[in-house]
Order: sequence, then C-alpha cells, then structure tokens
Amino acid sequence: MPETVTSSPINGNASLSVALHIGSDVIAHGLEVVLQQIAGVRSVQRVDLRSLPGLIEDDETDVLVVSFDLWSDLEGIWDPTDHRTKILVTGSDLHTREIESFSSLPVDGFLALEYISAERLNDTLGRLVNGEVPLPSELAYRLLNEAYPVVTRRRRAHVELTAREKQTLALLVKGMSNKQIARGLGISTHGAKRLVTAILLKMGVPNRTAAAVQAIDSGLVPERSTGDSG
Repeated sequence: MPETVTSSPINGNASLSVALHIGSDVIAHGLEVVLQQIAGVRSVQRVDLRSLPGLIEDDETDVLVVSFDLWSDLEGIWDPTDHRTKILVTGSDLHTREIESFSSLPVDGFLALEYISAERLNDTLGRLVNGEVPLPSELAYRLLNEAYPVVTRRRRAHVELTAREKQTLALLVKGMSNKQIARGLGISTHGAKRLVTAILLKMGVPNRTAAAVQAIDSGLVPERSTGDSG
C-alpha cells in the first residue's frame, strides 16, 4: 500500500481542491491515485470539456491539472485576471514540446509525468499555491535560453506603473487572487481586476505568471517579495 505524504503543500495547513482535465484515462487514474496519497489534498475530481465552464464559474477549485494535449481547451473561456484557480500543465517530454505556440494560454506551472511521485507532486502543489512557478529543469533551461515570455531573462523596456499598480503588482507576485488583492488594498474586487488588467497591458504579457516573472526579472518587484523559494 502506498505511503501517504503527510506534509501539507501549503504552510502545513492546506486543504486543496484539485480538478483533472486529462486526455488519457490511464494518466488521469494514475494522477488520482498519487493525489490521494497527499494529506493536503481535500478532493480530486475529473472534468471534461463540457464541465470546464461550470468549474470556472464556481471558482472553487484550487488547482486545475490539464494535460498538454487539452491545454488549448482553456483558450477563450479562462480569464487569467479573474480566477484564483492555478493552472498546472502536465505531460511527457515537455521540454521538446512547441510550448511557444501556446503563449496566450493561462499557465502557472508545468509538471513532467516522467518523474511523478506523491512527494514530487506534493512539492509542486506547494510551490504552485505559494506563488512560485514550478518547472521541470529541462524545460526551465530551454525557456530561459529562448526567452519565452512565461519565463524570460531578457530585459524589457521600462514600464511606467502608478503607485497603486505597483502595490497591486507586489501582491500579484505573491500569488494573490483578485479577491485577496482587493482585501489587501481595501478596494473592491472589480477595482482589483481593473488594476491587474492595466498591469498586464502595460507590461505586454498574456497572464499573471508572466507578469510576476517579468516583474522580478526587471526589478519592478524585489525577488524577496515573493517569499522564500527554497
């Protein structure tokens, strides 16, 4: 019988709801088995294309694990400025995939199936919900070298942000949702959404993850603001 991973992925006090949008039944079942070994995971459910709009509308899922072959299903139905759910894209040989073609799609991290285990998935979930961008090392190396927008090292043109936008960006980099940003700034959720949208437009990035990485890389937000990355 597999040993349960008792350490929780988020500050020892997690209770995560995870949804799986996976093309292969075999892989989906395998991920379910592994996720059930993680004490910090409260629930696991499978969702198909018809169920995705309802999942998005409810906004109650902490992490959506989507297989690379179904990643494009999120195009046009997922507003990266308005949903707290983290998107984890999974697949085999991710470093060989044409990820650049999907730069407009939402993503908060990648998970390589080749190295899957309860311990590794527990660590990945922890990093994901704490605002980090988990990447397989081979994929990270390739993206850094190709200066892909999600994880870029090239210096961007100077971005002029208002004081309020800078405050918002600092909270966004910490992985906060629009609702959390609103509470932190003492404004409405709609106001927080407008600020996040303005930031994405000014920075010329497709999603919150790309904005966070670029903010740290360009010095708009000090790296220490993201917390301890281990």
